[in-house]
Amino acid sequence: MTWDYLAGFFDGEGYVNCGYRLRSQGRYRRFAITITQADRDVLEQIQNFLAQNEIPSQVYLQGQRIDKRHPRPCYQLQVTGAENVWGFLWCIEPYLIVKQEQARKGIEMLEELGRQARAGELDPRIHFRYASIAEDFKS
Repeated sequence: MTWDYLAGFFDGEGYVNCGYRLRSQGRYRRFAITITQADRDVLEQIQNFLAQNEIPSQVYLQGQRIDKRHPRPCYQLQVTGAENVWGFLWCIEPYLIVKQEQARKGIEMLEELGRQARAGELDPRIHFRYASIAEDFKS
């Protein structure tokens, strides 16, 4: 497994999700990388590669593919957490073709949130995770 292989796989089967979640403390942004695939073994190989590079991920059963003749399971690999998503995007971005602009926007957004957290512009109860990675975004 290599970063360029993973970038090609992500170009075809993955996406970046940025949304809001509501918690008792308020609203916060949630970032996730999702790759969907019918072959669980491939996702587990990707999961092992990411773990070797200190990027945690989860593989789980998403549901059934809609195919009346041959229904089969559909699996997803997810990378969550601002630091993990940033690391994933940073490693694959140079090799992306289709989703390179999407990855760049995700990296820029996470870096800006890190700068805001470091400057104290975000509510630390809601955005504490960005403050903890702000040092990584300095350079």
